[in-house]
Amino acid sequence: MAPRFNSIIPDFKELFLDKFSRKVTADSDDLLGLPYPYVAAGENAKDALFYLDTFFINMGLLRLGLVPQAKNNVENILYLIREYGYVPAANRKSMSSYSQLPLLAWMVRDIYRSTGDKGWLRRAMPDVLKEFNFWNSKEHKSSTGLSSYLSGDQKENILTEQESAWAGSLRFEKTKNYNPVDLNSILYRNALIINDLFKELEGEENTTLLNRARQIQELLDLCWNDSEQFFYDNNIDDKKPGDIKTLAGFTPLFTKLVEKQQAEEIQKHIKDFVRPGGLACTEKGKAENGKPWTAPLCYAPYLYFSIKGFFNYDFMEDSADIAINWLDMVKKVYKETNQIWEWYNVEEKTHLMEGVENRAGAGWTMGTYIALTDELGLDN
Repeated sequence: MAPRFNSIIPDFKELFLDKFSRKVTADSDDLLGLPYPYVAAGENAKDALFYLDTFFINMGLLRLGLVPQAKNNVENILYLIREYGYVPAANRKSMSSYSQLPLLAWMVRDIYRSTGDKGWLRRAMPDVLKEFNFWNSKEHKSSTGLSSYLSGDQKENILTEQESAWAGSLRFEKTKNYNPVDLNSILYRNALIINDLFKELEGEENTTLLNRARQIQELLDLCWNDSEQFFYDNNIDDKKPGDIKTLAGFTPLFTKLVEKQQAEEIQKHIKDFVRPGGLACTEKGKAENGKPWTAPLCYAPYLYFSIKGFFNYDFMEDSADIAINWLDMVKKVYKETNQIWEWYNVEEKTHLMEGVENRAGAGWTMGTYIALTDELGLDN
């Protein structure tokens, strides 16, 4: 089985090292200069380093043994947080006023695991803590104690969707005033990752981080729909979980936030998202033409969060079947188009969907493909 997946990975390695490789050291009309070469989000990503995309690109780079390239990506992100106090969504000037899912702690941990360089880790830690504090600051913390996307009057702004990356989807259509389940799940795990790194350096745990992790874990009950046994974004105005079921509801599995019994209830909802080519972003009844981040579309980041979450709780049959169906589809479309795409129509197993623009050459899809091939043991 393995060779049918492995055969296109050398192409991805070449793309990372050639077509996606950039060096932009000085500011331009569109881009912020960065001190290190980097892997852009894709061939048509306007030469930019994108924050969310880089997490998945680095998963691929590290598994390909391209540690220097992955480290350079992280060095650039550390540079940006030192300059701005947060990590901009990209080094495009038009995207520098907001951030996205805070995954810097994960990336720093992965580089440290690959290099064992404690000196580098020590230099990076203040910036990792700065990002964690940014997302737990007054600007992002809601009245509930959970974190949200922007605050105050800005809630009605499109920036809410841009920070979430789900711009244009059904997810935030009714109101922007939500505590997102994925953001808070990530912040829960961030606190634990940063504590582990702190312990690695100082030989002791950080009680402030551990207390915040416990607080988030308890407060995430606000996102739990007890009658449906699934996580939704918490509607702050209505003081209850929302009603748009999305793959974000699986992120507490990705971050190991729940106990096994609760995870088993969450797992039962896989059937609402499964399609022939993987997992749709939203449940089956929510499909609408012209809506990005909506069924039957699948974006690699949330497919990975979901499948990795299933791995974490030993739901191996479901996760393997879904992953293999997605890998098969991505390879099939690559052979047909000679391109890797930002999203896929997992109902029709294609890169096409009426009314929704797709982007060719998506690094987050390649990184996810490489990571899943590795984690399923299909790379031997």
